[in-house]
Amino acid sequence: MEAKVIFGMPILEVDCVRKSFGGLTAVNDVSCAVPEGKIFGLIGPNGSGKTTLFNLITGFMKPNSGKVRFDGEDITGVQAQRICKAGIARTFQLSKPFGTMTVFDNIVVGRLYGNEPARSLKRARSESEEYMLLTGLENKRRVTAGTLGLVDRRKLEVARALATRPKMLFLDEMMAGLNHREIEDAMVLLRNLKNAGMTMMVVEHIMKALLAVSDHVMVLCTGRKIAEGTPKEIVCNEQVIEAYLGEDHDA
Repeated sequence: MEAKVIFGMPILEVDCVRKSFGGLTAVNDVSCAVPEGKIFGLIGPNGSGKTTLFNLITGFMKPNSGKVRFDGEDITGVQAQRICKAGIARTFQLSKPFGTMTVFDNIVVGRLYGNEPARSLKRARSESEEYMLLTGLENKRRVTAGTLGLVDRRKLEVARALATRPKMLFLDEMMAGLNHREIEDAMVLLRNLKNAGMTMMVVEHIMKALLAVSDHVMVLCTGRKIAEGTPKEIVCNEQVIEAYLGEDHDA
């Protein structure tokens, strides 16, 4: 299925990307285009290829075929550290902070690398305050990252990613395991980032939250794209309902 043409000029273009592991095709000729400054939601059943697609775009895996273009440049198969410096940052389902370092120092490390690395440690520390405040971690500044609970680990993942000064942010199930209030706070953060001009691709299983913040949604099933459109179009799509949402979903 081809990429659907949507609002604005795309900062990210994925063209017929495929990834196989032995006889299993995890991502099967998937295409999409993500406009700058928008939130692009990605949904699908477990094992549908969402995280693999993230890995192919962000340099943690190389596709067997297809192309990935970011900000006008071909980044297909480029190593993750080079993609980070090009302006792409991501979080992971399982957060892996530098466990023996403080929350603040974890963020500082992110500020020393990435798209626009700080030119000195002093400047990195000063600029890292912004990301600590933005993600609500100011009260955890001196806490050892390895002792954080789930919610604060997720916040730290986002703060570290933002500290690399990305042009586009990939969020992989940042709301998983959060309670209702925490999910509401996460939604506010995503909207604030979007209002500040950040482009995002977001994987989530919490449908109400994802559909509420996304401008556009793509649905994967068994590695293939089965639907793409606005949130309203997606919740009314019969193929999506059958494959993922279920007949009793709240549209």
